[in-house]
Amino acid sequence: MENDQAKEGRRQHPRYPLSQAVAFEVSAPLTFQAPPQVKAEGNTENVSQGGICLITERSLEESQIIKIKLPIPNVVATTPTLAEVRWVKRRPLQQLLNTHPSGGHVAPRSSNAKPQGDHYLVGLRFLF
Repeated sequence: MENDQAKEGRRQHPRYPLSQAVAFEVSAPLTFQAPPQVKAEGNTENVSQGGICLITERSLEESQIIKIKLPIPNVVATTPTLAEVRWVKRRPLQQLLNTHPSGGHVAPRSSNAKPQGDHYLVGLRFLF
């Protein structure tokens, strides 16, 4: 039983550092009216077989479903996939900029990135 509890807190897949600009669309909550999809962008911090960590200026909600467009290396194309927000952590931009490169934090490359302010680390689980 103790082994089962210890395994619950562990990641299922190893994480690999990856710094790549990505675009994503936030699905609006279900309502009677269908508002337009909200497009945003961010940077990846790391990736695994099961998910990805994203740095973005936009706060997302746990359990929210987003469509993320992952770039394909050496090809001018992206692969769209759905992902579920598993966790969100607010981080001041200065903290992200000051983190040692081996730690993996990279400030978003967005052309309209704010020079100051909060950014968010977002843990995403691939749905398929």
